[in-house]
Amino acid sequence: MLAYTLDLYQCTGVSKSLDVTFGGIKIDHGNEVPYSTAHYSGTPIIKLASANESAYYTVAMIDPDAPTPENPTVRSVRHFLVGNIPGANMITGLSWQSTTILSDFINPTPPNVSAAHRYVQLAYLQPQGKVSFGPVDPSPINFNVTAFADEYGFGLPIGCNFFRTQFACSSDLAQCGGGVSQEGPICCGSADHSCYEQTPYYYQCRTSCPKGATPPWACDTPPSAPAPVIKA
Repeated sequence: MLAYTLDLYQCTGVSKSLDVTFGGIKIDHGNEVPYSTAHYSGTPIIKLASANESAYYTVAMIDPDAPTPENPTVRSVRHFLVGNIPGANMITGLSWQSTTILSDFINPTPPNVSAAHRYVQLAYLQPQGKVSFGPVDPSPINFNVTAFADEYGFGLPIGCNFFRTQFACSSDLAQCGGGVSQEGPICCGSADHSCYEQTPYYYQCRTSCPKGATPPWACDTPPSAPAPVIKA
């Protein structure tokens, strides 16, 4: 295994920075992303302007702070792992198609008893070109990204970025359910707010049901009348 002298969890010592946008927020080495955004957004847009169009790359996103930064016993949690990314895709950041998705994207879910977690994006050059990857452990916890990179001869990461997020109830008009995390709605931060469904993919913390909107919100849609009983 390579002897690393850089801190992958802070991007210290990585020569090239990744351009990352997540949930419409520009990521800048540790800036805060609201929990409602981080928990419900789709995959981040990751770019590396210096990528070689004829080369291939691997991108990982990890959480080194689980379950808490003070006691990271399941470091690291694998939130995304994609290989064989064409250099053109790294330059544009437009699509994960034509890649090898080794581990599907998992939205950040730091527990409500924890301080903010770091979510680190790392890019590696595949020096031998396309790789025939073996399967990764289905469990995302205790993922050793350094060992993974060494296994395939990737060496040091050539790009790094990270953001922080911490569990919080959703604020007024913020998303509280739906999206790529389809589990039950999270809490709203005020007792006079409730989580209203606009679509199956988007819920919002509001003080009342939006009446008369087009299309109508679920709370403003009358229940369907039961089908008539036809007697023979």
